Formats: sequence, C-alpha cells, structure tokens
Amino acid sequence: MSRTLNVWSFLIMFISVGLFLAQSFVVQIMQPSIGYQLMLALAMLAFFLGVIGMFSIDNWKAAFRSILTVFFSASLSVVLTFIVFIGLLFD
Repeated sequence: MSRTLNVWSFLIMFISVGLFLAQSFVVQIMQPSIGYQLMLALAMLAFFLGVIGMFSIDNWKAAFRSILTVFFSASLSVVLTFIVFIGLLFD
C-alpha cells in the first residue's frame, strides 16, 4: 500500500510542478488566486503522501523517488504559500 503511495505522490508532485511552471511562465490557465491555491493543495498532498511513502523504502530507486518528492513538494509548498499569502494581502 505505501509503495503505491510513493509512486502516486511522485506523480502528483510532477503534476503540481508542471502546473506551477505552466501557470507562472507560459500561459494563465485559470485565475491566478484559484490556480495557486489548487497547486498548493496538490503540493501539500504530494508532501504528505511522500512522507507516508517513505516507510516502504526497499531499494535505492524508491529512496531517491521519495526524497525527491518530499524535497520538491516541500519547496513548492513554501513558494506557493508565500505567493498566496502575499496575494491575499494585496487583495
């Protein structure tokens, strides 16, 4: 069960990072405030699933995937929290 959580958290992390890059640099997919809040929720979900998935580390690939997921989703969560918080101050 936790091995599939590790894989799913990795995929959710890639989706949230891809949406962040598309929303920020390429084209406005949806309203910025709603889009960033949705990506923040996805990044936090990926972070928590990645932490739970760390309990199923049995080889170096799973360890690398889990550490990468936790690092990128935590970093993205910090950036998006800052963006959403500053956006709410100016709203």
